[in-house]
Amino acid sequence: MRRKSIVLRLFIITTVLCMLLVFIQIFFQNTLITRFYKDIKISMLEKEIKAITNVLEASSMDKEKLYTTLNNFSQKNGAAIALINKYGNPEYGLDTQYKSSLLKIISEDDKEYNIYPELFITQ
Repeated sequence: MRRKSIVLRLFIITTVLCMLLVFIQIFFQNTLITRFYKDIKISMLEKEIKAITNVLEASSMDKEKLYTTLNNFSQKNGAAIALINKYGNPEYGLDTQYKSSLLKIISEDDKEYNIYPELFITQ
């Protein structure tokens, strides 16, 4: 009888410790590591944006070369980049065949909002 009691206690303690370790690992991965990689990605993009801004300001490019430069930047960094006019319509960097713009806003609570600026512009 005493042997069963010790085995049961050891099983419960071991199970609780394993569950605690799994919970700590999941918590660590979901909060700390995600934030860490997001911060690294943002800082790398900021550096690349400064570099491409310097390149664009330093030289005058025709539309084709500008389009190629922006597409190369997008592919290299895994991010979309576009130049828009004063009405919010894309001029370079996005597929401009549709001539409509979309502002996609994702809030902190992961709600997604799509805004079409041309609906608010009277010309």
